[in-house]
Amino acid sequence: MMYLQMRLPVLFFLLAATVIPSTVVGRPQKDPRGNDIIDERADFGTPEHDNRVHTELTGLTNRDIARLIGADYFNGSILPCDNETAPGQWMIYCSGRLLQTVMAVKLYPDSKTFVDQPMKVNQTGELIMEHFDRRFPVPIEQISKKDVAEFDGHYQAFAQRLHFIWIQLCRQMKPEVKEDPSRFSLIYVPHQFILPGGRFREFYYWDAYWIVKGLIASELYSTARMMILNFAHIIETYGFVPNGGRVYYLRRSQPPFFAPMVYEYYLATQDVQLVIDMIPVIEKEYVFWSQRRSVNITLETQVNETVHMFQYNTEAETPRPESFREDVLSAEHFTTKSRKRQFFKDIGSAAESGWDFSSLFYVASRKGWYDYNLRTGAHNTDFFPSNAAPLFAQCYDPLNSQLAVDVYNQMEASGAFGMSGGIPTSMHKETQQQWDYPNGWSPLNHMIIEGLRKSINPTLQQKAFVLAEKWLETNMQTFNVSNAMWEKYNVQEPQGKLATGGEYEVQGSRAGISSWDTSNLQNAFNVIYIIYF
Repeated sequence: MMYLQMRLPVLFFLLAATVIPSTVVGRPQKDPRGNDIIDERADFGTPEHDNRVHTELTGLTNRDIARLIGADYFNGSILPCDNETAPGQWMIYCSGRLLQTVMAVKLYPDSKTFVDQPMKVNQTGELIMEHFDRRFPVPIEQISKKDVAEFDGHYQAFAQRLHFIWIQLCRQMKPEVKEDPSRFSLIYVPHQFILPGGRFREFYYWDAYWIVKGLIASELYSTARMMILNFAHIIETYGFVPNGGRVYYLRRSQPPFFAPMVYEYYLATQDVQLVIDMIPVIEKEYVFWSQRRSVNITLETQVNETVHMFQYNTEAETPRPESFREDVLSAEHFTTKSRKRQFFKDIGSAAESGWDFSSLFYVASRKGWYDYNLRTGAHNTDFFPSNAAPLFAQCYDPLNSQLAVDVYNQMEASGAFGMSGGIPTSMHKETQQQWDYPNGWSPLNHMIIEGLRKSINPTLQQKAFVLAEKWLETNMQTFNVSNAMWEKYNVQEPQGKLATGGEYEVQGSRAGISSWDTSNLQNAFNVIYIIYF
């Protein structure tokens, strides 16, 4: 388990290149209970009224009109525009089922309105038609006006439904936790915070980065700021951010995303004063990782280069209190006390990585970044989403566009992008671990998607959009079936198929339930951001 893991992105320096303007621009927070919540009683129009003139003049029913408009006018005919005159556009504006359906349901009073509208950024005619055909595999006369109206905005409606659930997950510590801390395992924080939910009834570290991004996407800026201030309080108190908000986590951390949280908040709000206030706190956490979570290793290169690397390496040598029974049973086959202690230390260090559990240095021959095993002196060149972590953190030469292409091609060759529901956590099958195949997690899907999107290569940017759409569809379709968001999904069978494996039952958040015991919206936080990127 003694891996040097590049799953720890070198993100402390993201603020260094930021040019801070001289003014502070404040942005108000949006109330999640406000006007943005979708009104399911909204009137989408009455087809009988819309088509009244046609019905009165021709005696045709709405279904007759839809069947008439849906007839084949295109095969063998000269089109107003085609692949030669308008490549990438003709299937939207000059022919095809989408055009016919919009006209059949009379989505707009004036037919010209639809064909005058531009496609959204990052969309292509081919992608729109692929998505439309997947969403509406039925004859045109069976498609309603309401469904067509929602087609364009169904991601937005999905996000709005999730937006309202923030209220159910917001918590404030009771005064007695501060006044009598010895009674509680909770670690006190002074401000409101968002729970991951389910069995996780306290704050967690790296989850919170995506929580902050989700809050920013929802324009809940003051709540995002309070999350950051809570972590600053924790760092000032303990020198680092523990794995989670319990005293039994005080010997281990998680991937250090505090600086990126501050950076994301600054980009959204231009709050310079918060950046100024947080820089000493970021430095304090960096000292922890430099002094207590780093190691020097010598790489087998022409010059035998020695590099200073971060390493997940908790000091605790006993079973994890939150998984005590499981750890003891897992260590049962070790015969010596020292070996058991090492096992408990190793398993705690793996948990510190955030990937508990699963079965990166750049390796030119394998065109990617891979974990390095200190014992064997070799890289693990199997596929893991962490292979793309440096793309996400942008800790490589951004002008070297071929490097990003090579990393993508290597991951694609592994089969990782071939799942219909998203990107799996590994290609290791039959391990029964939650951070392995066929389970997909939002943070890892997002890191790969963002890494590709940030590339200067337009092809990779388009690949990012396709992967994002896959992941959104998995989340949305499962939400529509179960009325819940889940922390992980089976990406091999995404439609309503939940992930399995690991030390606990899959955690989810059910819409409309206020009990935070059954709420896990970590996934929703990530999805909301991807919707808006």
